[in-house]
Amino acid sequence: MNRSRLLITGASGFIGQHVLASVCDNFDEVHAVARSSTPIGDSRIRWHSGNLLDDDSRRTLMKAIKPSHLLHLAWYAEPKKYWTSPLNLDWLSATLSLLREFAEGGGKRLVAAGTAAEYDWHNGECVEDITRLSPETLYGAAKMSLSILGESFAKEAGFSFASARLFSVYGPHEPKDRLIPSVIRALIEKRQAPCPSGKQARDFLFVQDMANALAALTRSDVSGAVNIGSGAPTKLSEIFAQCGRVTGRSELIALGAFPDVQAEYPTVFANTTKLAEKVGWKPQFTLAEGIELTVRWWESQISGC
Repeated sequence: MNRSRLLITGASGFIGQHVLASVCDNFDEVHAVARSSTPIGDSRIRWHSGNLLDDDSRRTLMKAIKPSHLLHLAWYAEPKKYWTSPLNLDWLSATLSLLREFAEGGGKRLVAAGTAAEYDWHNGECVEDITRLSPETLYGAAKMSLSILGESFAKEAGFSFASARLFSVYGPHEPKDRLIPSVIRALIEKRQAPCPSGKQARDFLFVQDMANALAALTRSDVSGAVNIGSGAPTKLSEIFAQCGRVTGRSELIALGAFPDVQAEYPTVFANTTKLAEKVGWKPQFTLAEGIELTVRWWESQISGC
């Protein structure tokens, strides 16, 4: 019997760290790669250090592991800068080479992280294979290109390919300069928490739910684009209010302190019918539970406990 061998790229990142907890019981071997191979999570995970943008490093890694399954999360993700960075082109090129090397090694199943930013957001609800693709950023365009080229190449090369279109995510280990962590940290530290108006609605999913969904998609044979989200829009004001309730410092939330980003799109959310019916997965955490866990994690980080 052939052993299932999963490789996770970007395994030390925000989402990757949580995925590690979801996969060990479902594969014979789990390998994780990051620029630094400092072990995280289950002792059964085999860690590798490597630079996927370096051709020799990447090829050596793929030849050594020869994964049957690959969950590709690695990409340039520095807050605010990643939307327009030319590094998106480097990551697209390296990922296309990674797909070829995966096929050459006999790989069977590959899931690559995509983004909601591939869609045209004018209609609000985003539905795979129905909503028009119209990215407005280099990041979205690069991910869209990966989705299209990956699916086409997989058909020719004979492996199963899915593009996981990720919507908004929050939770422990999120970079501290992003919106939700910045609000939570300010409230914990008893500072005013500047926020946009809060009128916009987006699709928010707790990071452990997103990790579990990615693990389920990787185990499945569902191909093509698959939205990963909660399936419902939540106003930013409700996110902020929940942070205020958990910390007990709602009076420090300053709505409208800075302009809304992408104000022309009041509501954007995922249709998750494919995720629920074909992958067989639904979220486990409510917004209240997710924010509670996130706040408590940040409290532990700030207090040093």
